[in-house]
Amino acid sequence: MNKDASVFPFGLPREKPDMPLSQAMERLYTRYPAPTYWWNELYSQFRYTPLQG
Repeated sequence: MNKDASVFPFGLPREKPDMPLSQAMERLYTRYPAPTYWWNELYSQFRYTPLQG
């Protein structure tokens, strides 16, 4: 990432950038560290749940 940049590009960086962040963006990178693969075109939030009954 360009160190002279003062704003994000169109997409979010995968790693926490070295720049001041809003509180919401800080939470995104520090409190929710679960891996997401939103940049992968095959990523889906679909979860299979078996039906019973």
